[in-house]
This record gives sequence, C-alpha cells and structure tokens, in this order.
Amino acid sequence: MKITCEASALQGALALVKPAVSGRPRIPILASVLFEAAGDRVRLSATDLGLGIACWLPAQIEREGAVAVPYARLVSWTAGLAAPARSRSKRKGAQQELAAPAVVALEVAPDSQGVAVNCGRRRATMPGGRAEDFPALPTFEAVEQAGNNTVVELDLPLFCTMVEQVSIASDPRNAREPYGQLVLQVAAGRVTLAARNEGTLAQCEGAMLAGSHGQLSLALPAQDAGKIARVLRVTGQGSVQVAVEREWPRILFHTPGLDLVTSLFEPGFTELGQQVPHTAGPRVVVEREALAAALAFVAFVARRNGHVVDLLALPESGTLLVEARDTELGEQATEVEVTSAEAQAGFRCEPVFGLFDQLVTTAGGTSIELAWYAEPGTLVLRSQLAAPPCLTTYTLLHTRAARQGGRP
Repeated sequence: MKITCEASALQGALALVKPAVSGRPRIPILASVLFEAAGDRVRLSATDLGLGIACWLPAQIEREGAVAVPYARLVSWTAGLAAPARSRSKRKGAQQELAAPAVVALEVAPDSQGVAVNCGRRRATMPGGRAEDFPALPTFEAVEQAGNNTVVELDLPLFCTMVEQVSIASDPRNAREPYGQLVLQVAAGRVTLAARNEGTLAQCEGAMLAGSHGQLSLALPAQDAGKIARVLRVTGQGSVQVAVEREWPRILFHTPGLDLVTSLFEPGFTELGQQVPHTAGPRVVVEREALAAALAFVAFVARRNGHVVDLLALPESGTLLVEARDTELGEQATEVEVTSAEAQAGFRCEPVFGLFDQLVTTAGGTSIELAWYAEPGTLVLRSQLAAPPCLTTYTLLHTRAARQGGRP
C-alpha cells in the first residue's frame, strides 16, 4: 500500500476516530487505526469492540492495500505538520514565499508490515499490523442494502441535542443495564430519547425530518451515544441516517464520509409516557436564568443543609420562593417571579439541590415549567428549546414534601 495525503486531512481523520481507540486494550491491535486503500478512497477505522468509527480520507492512492498503524505513535508523529511548508518563487525579480500544504506519504512495502511515513524532512518507520487481525466494521451501504434492516433519517443537530439533554440521567458504567442505556424510539413522525437512573427520568422529544419515515425502539450504550453525538457535532448541520442491523445486533449512524457503529439492546423501559405523571397538579412557569440565579444565591447554605433546597410556590403573590436553611448558618432565601401558573393552589417540595441545580442548567431554553405531584412525590421540570425545537422533561422521582417550619 502507498498513499499520499495532506497533513491537515490526516490529522482531522485521526481526531474523528479517536473516541473509538482503546487506551489500554486487551487485544493489542485495538490500539491501532486501520488504513484501507481501495479504488479512489482511503478508509480509516478504529474500534474498542463496543464503539466503532470509520471515516474517509482524501488521498492519492498509488498502490492499494491495508495496514493497521499504532494510533498514539502516528498522532504524535503528525503533531505540528499542519503548518504549511514554505516554497519560494520569483515574480518580477523578487522572491516571494508561497504557502504549500504539508503532504504526508505512507507506504507499506509489499514484503514487509513495516510502515514508512514521511513528510518533507520528517521520516519515521512504524510497526504495522495485519488488516486481517483488525475487527471488521460494517459500511452503511452494506447495511442499507440488506433487506431486513431498518433505516431512518434524523435531524443531526436535534439528535445531538437530545443526547446531551438526557445523558444527565444515565449511568454509563454498565451499558448492559437499563441505567447505562439511552432508549431511542421513532414512531408517528416523532423522535423520543430517554434515560433514567434510580431517582431521575430524562426524556426529550422532537419531530422527524419532513418526508422521513420508519419506526425504531431500541437502547444503545449511553457512553457510546455521548461520543457519537460529539463526533457528529463536528460534521456540522444536515441529517444523520440511522440503520439498525438486526443480525448482530448493532446500530450504525451515517453522514457523508463518516460511519459510527455501536451495540444495541432491548429497551429496559419502553413505556416512556407512563413514567411521567399526567394527572392535574399545581404548575408554575419561571424564567430559567432567574431560577438558576436564585439557586446560585442559596447554594452555600443548601449544601450545608443536607444538600436540599425548599421550593415554595405562592400563587397569591405570583412568586416562587427558593429557600435554604441551616441550624448554624441560618436561612437564605430569594423569590423568583412566576410568569404563569395553571393552578390556584401552591406547592412546597424539597428536591436534592445538586441534581436540581444541574437539571436547571442542562435544560436550556428561556423558561422552565415546574409541576408538583404530591401523592407519588414527584417533581417534573419541562423546558422547550427553540433551536433545534424539542421538549425536554425531567422527572425527579422520590422527591419529598418540604419540612415544616420556615416561611408559611
């Protein structure tokens, strides 16, 4: 194999596949990136046997072939190569420096697995691994052409935002358990992504792209989903095609020049709508920034007071009292103006401060709706994002009513 490419393009491709490279793999080949030169393009692949990422590198192919190159060694060698090389040309009797892109040549001798890499005066020889030893990653074209697979198209910024909104409720340490998964449902023109742990359910819902169709109900590892969303963000706007390969099973995300694949599981909790209370209860709407500022104001005392904060909705005054009390530090409280209320009765509850503060920050949007359900002891936060348009719902299970005392 022998290819040449611009150093900046190689660095960009290596950055894209980095999340799938194993740091300390049990199988040595997983610390490498696979180069496959065939036809008129070069494919770079990396995998940790859970997440796999493949991208296409613009390059000139002088000789086809495939080889696995140690990722860390190659990244270290390419550091600093993006600075353009300098060449001199004469124009009207004067010398002028012209910037020429740095070009990297990568070659594997036919009778050796050693990889020779050079760029200008910089040269290196790296050990190469056999392509046959590298785990094969599927291509989107092959998965799409298989008749029994499902393919849907989603709005890329919407999907990335939804992953960011719900990941706060996941526990990525165990992808095979429901708490370590994100549940993805696509049906009736709507996309729903959800995650949950012992005390919190996060759910985000948005519309499918116009003209897109198909149904999905599956779970994917939360940790891999976060990495996939961050890589997709780099590719910009547009759409992402999602293909489910039933035979393995695994799920593949595709944008032009980029494939990302991970394992999929049966959803640990499928009836998402039943997880959120729908009975009537007292609700108030407040400005998100004002609520965040109020939480920051009482944070010092709240962290001393068992890490809880009191929320007291006062419909008669049109305010939400945010209060923290401590036997040594005393009381610290502030009021947030309520922009609208859907019930005359107020409510009083005591959510865990750190989690509640984090949810308010993550929710985004300009306003937050707070709904209290006293009988199951549940506090629900809802936030509507304008761009991309989606509705996020955080359900704090096992939230207790506030203790007696303090302000009435």
